[in-house]
Amino acid sequence: MRALAFLHAAHRVHRDVRSDHVLLTLMGNVKLAHFASAAAVTAPLHEPVGTPYWLAPETARAAAAAMVTGRPTACSYDTKVDVWAAGATVLEMVSGQAPYADCEPDIALEMIAREGCPDVDEPSRLGVAGYTCWRRKMVVVDPSERATAAEVLLDPWLATWLDADRGRNELVAVIRRVQSQGGEGAEGDLGDHG
Repeated sequence: MRALAFLHAAHRVHRDVRSDHVLLTLMGNVKLAHFASAAAVTAPLHEPVGTPYWLAPETARAAAAAMVTGRPTACSYDTKVDVWAAGATVLEMVSGQAPYADCEPDIALEMIAREGCPDVDEPSRLGVAGYTCWRRKMVVVDPSERATAAEVLLDPWLATWLDADRGRNELVAVIRRVQSQGGEGAEGDLGDHG
């Protein structure tokens, strides 16, 4: 989220935030990668860009229409699409699947546009405060009601994790455990530490 807040403060939008573009160092540092789809934001953007399962509703609607008609369909969006995509990535981390991953991309786009982000199967894995931050700030269907990356960073739940390096310490512990097992069991270890 810090990387997104930095990027957005520089009037840039990533437009393809997803788990494949979030890297983890051996020291537990989280890095945002793959800026090929990034763009300057001086006014609302209009061309839907990104990977279907992580697209925000405002871009998913246009992307779904373009898939049906075979022609580009305009939409209007800003940096808040990255906040949505980060929220979709949180869902993937907690549930093991991106939103509507069991659907074909065109169906997933329609579902995102119509239904928004599916709920977490086990909200307790995020804790009450984490779930509230995720649901009420990150994956809000109406972009005018969705938080900015800077606002998400101010959420007390996330601030606690960032200030205390609590999250990093837990990630480093998981990395060391996986390394000691020769790389085996990574999914189980990450799942146990939700």
